[in-house]
Amino acid sequence: MDISIIGAGSQFTLPFLRSLYQNASHDDYHIRMMDIRPEALEAMEQLTTRLNKHSGRNFRYSFYQDRVEAIKNADHVLVSYAIDFPDAMLRTFFVMKNHGINLVEGETASPGALMATLRHLPLMVDIVEDVKKHADGAWVHTTGNPMSRLVYGVIKATGYQRFVGHCHGTTLVRGFIGELTDTPAEEIDIAVAGINHFHVVQKAVDQRNGRNLLNVLKDLPEEKVKLWKEKEYTQWKLFQELGYLIGHGMWHNFDYTPYANHRMFNHTFTNSLERENLVIKELRKVQRDEAAALDNEEAIDVFLQNEDSEQHFLVMQALSGEIEPYLYLSGNLPNNQKIPSLPEDAIVELPSMVSKDKIELINPEKPLPKFFESWLRQHVSIHELSVIATLEKSREAAIGAIAADPSFRDCDCSPGQLLDEMLEVNKGLVPELSD
Repeated sequence: MDISIIGAGSQFTLPFLRSLYQNASHDDYHIRMMDIRPEALEAMEQLTTRLNKHSGRNFRYSFYQDRVEAIKNADHVLVSYAIDFPDAMLRTFFVMKNHGINLVEGETASPGALMATLRHLPLMVDIVEDVKKHADGAWVHTTGNPMSRLVYGVIKATGYQRFVGHCHGTTLVRGFIGELTDTPAEEIDIAVAGINHFHVVQKAVDQRNGRNLLNVLKDLPEEKVKLWKEKEYTQWKLFQELGYLIGHGMWHNFDYTPYANHRMFNHTFTNSLERENLVIKELRKVQRDEAAALDNEEAIDVFLQNEDSEQHFLVMQALSGEIEPYLYLSGNLPNNQKIPSLPEDAIVELPSMVSKDKIELINPEKPLPKFFESWLRQHVSIHELSVIATLEKSREAAIGAIAADPSFRDCDCSPGQLLDEMLEVNKGLVPELSD
């Protein structure tokens, strides 16, 4: 199997490699790593040499700065990049905050997600067009954000259907439920329904004894409630007020929730993307440092034994028929009537069954609450406007996407002014919009 990784220096390459070494039943894999930065490729080349030597495996690796060469005849293409990240995101973030917008993540919801769409979608479309020319029939997997808008935009622009969005959100939610209820995450049978980064947990059952963990969350001991409030305050607040566990937390709930305001804003140093990136400053350097740190037998052992939080490689194996059908916790694909109240082409997030050449979304466990359906419809409309703004270079659609966004409620200027200021700090990174 030939697998191309576009953006080999991203934070998702290490989890992919871990899964490869944990799950591959043979060594006949060719991993083609592409990045525009030679230092990232150098770090990956050194790391993969160490991993092969340590594990006794013989996976083949190639390294490219030329995207087309990396893609040619691939069976799977994993795309993971972010343009001028985190700097462009932070510049956009500061424009929004200067105008009174409260937000926590600012990259997959809020007007900042419009800017991320403008930055990332054109290149994603180009990559998929390259796949159509040089590896037609390959499955394209993306971890990029804002995921729903990218998947929707790529399918709309290229018509290419072998394109799936990957998110570890459901895995993280399952892990956090386990932490709150003292249940091993791998024993939790979980199902979610909604859109990327914003879904309702419809089922969380301890498979050992049938215990309904959503009911357990209603009566947690004081120390667990304290932990929940510290880590996921908005999620905890929504659960108290609405009775539903809304995922996937991790910075996202506040930005997506239409009625979130200052009383739900209680984000500490460690659970705000802005604050994290101000400290990290450059995630690319962190990725290189992590790879470089795996320079001894003990460190590599720990790395390879850690639990895999992503599902990219297992999904690829199932699609290629190398393993039995595989339950993927959070496929991001066109709705196709799975959630009846949403458009057929809306990109939804649902558990999925993966088999040879097919990913099939699984029907929700039950109908979504009406209030949540209305929130999803609002976001789906914003996704569509963002994609129109990008593909058609439409200023009108961009203004509409901002005006429709829940977080714009607190803004002290017009949608057009906010757009102009965000475009200015993203100059050279986004298409020029016209009236």
